[in-house]
Amino acid sequence: SGSRTPLHWPVAVRAAASNLESDYSFNNVSPSDTVTIKDIQAAAEITDFTASVFGMVPAEEYTEEIWQDPTPRIVGDGLTAKTGEYVIKKVLTEAGARLVAEIYSTTAPDLDLYVWNNTQETMACTSAGDTSLEYCDIDNPDAAEYWIIVQDYEATDPTGENPDTFTLGTAIVPTAASTNTRVTINPTGGTVPAGTPFDIAVAFNLNNQSRHWYGGFIAGANPDNPTNIGRANIDLFVNSSTPSSGGGGSGCFIGALW
Repeated sequence: SGSRTPLHWPVAVRAAASNLESDYSFNNVSPSDTVTIKDIQAAAEITDFTASVFGMVPAEEYTEEIWQDPTPRIVGDGLTAKTGEYVIKKVLTEAGARLVAEIYSTTAPDLDLYVWNNTQETMACTSAGDTSLEYCDIDNPDAAEYWIIVQDYEATDPTGENPDTFTLGTAIVPTAASTNTRVTINPTGGTVPAGTPFDIAVAFNLNNQSRHWYGGFIAGANPDNPTNIGRANIDLFVNSSTPSSGGGGSGCFIGALW
């Protein structure tokens, strides 16, 4: 009982650098196209927009068979497709910008996806929802050996006699500057006052038949502040029949720049 003196703690409020989201996915783009991220607002005045672009990198795809895991609540005890776990090993000899693994399709009711850092002996990513189209995306992965594990948590045939099939894509996105993608803003040139909306155009020219591509960029207000707008990862699904000036997918398409 008795009187109490209220305590007042100082609270630091940090304004967001921008409303740029960390991840964007665009569907049904053409191999040579531009997608637009609209109505971005930055806390800093843009005097000379700059972007460091990584990717786009095509996915390496695997279509495989997998059987019911007899111990679905335990990951890493089988590590063979016959015992319910399919494993792909990837070695990063140097740190990267992204490590992506994505299940595109399957006949199984419930697959789970894991990425195990075998060098550090830690689980780098777990994607284990109630559906099968799982997705792992690791930003700035360390140089290490990674095990990408697909687990048949719930199979079409729970007896384990008949397999399911699945298609998995993996991609290692290096930090090296992009050779097939460029990022600009609209309006181009001049100054964009702080808080004034602008658009970011991501233009790409993809030179092979892959359908899934991964990359991204880090943007800044000028070369002296190359990161103060933020980072965005970009996923593309390419439909070669989509016209380059079309708008059939997610986002806004403004035509090819090549």
